[in-house]
Amino acid sequence: MDSKNQGQKNQADSELLAHLLSDPEKGWESFWGEYQPFIHRVIGRFHLGDQEPDVIQEIAQILIQNDYKRLRDWDPERSSLRRYLTIISVSCTINYVKSSKYRFDLLKIDTIDTSSGMGESFVQFVDEAVLSPAERLERVQIVELLRDSLEEWVESEKVQPLDRDIIEFRLRGLTFKEISEILDVTLSHVTTRFARMKPKLKKKLENSGILR
Repeated sequence: MDSKNQGQKNQADSELLAHLLSDPEKGWESFWGEYQPFIHRVIGRFHLGDQEPDVIQEIAQILIQNDYKRLRDWDPERSSLRRYLTIISVSCTINYVKSSKYRFDLLKIDTIDTSSGMGESFVQFVDEAVLSPAERLERVQIVELLRDSLEEWVESEKVQPLDRDIIEFRLRGLTFKEISEILDVTLSHVTTRFARMKPKLKKKLENSGILR
């Protein structure tokens, strides 16, 4: 999305939130009607099955608590509202997975196929035959390791925040096309930046003893 269209979308979202804060009952109905389907699609990538309504309810609770603090904290100068809600939704879903030890099977980094976003496995985080709680916890720990590393690299300016976001969403199972839509960048830009990050991620896992 170009800067002009993004500015118009941010303005529309700002007006949507202003309506919510001035008239919480009707405003929430309008806001939730606009963004609940999008949030549902984001968490749908985790294949939570009949647990999805619970996670959606938790996300809604996060958004309304403390007089809509999380929504008040949105800064249109830093991100689109879609991207902001994606980060909140992904974080909430991961916390749910961790707290319940719920099994999810999309934690993998794939080689790039721009037509489908899938390909031969680069790092196979998930062994479909392994269902023990210890190994499920290990999958979560691997993701946390990469997330922490990405944050450190961003803080030290070794990678850009956009690179971190692309890897974060890819680890959560989103396709390259979905990531490009969420981050408002082209598909080719997403796949190119992802390809550049792969050797760095692989080296991190090798140094941590995860890959040999």
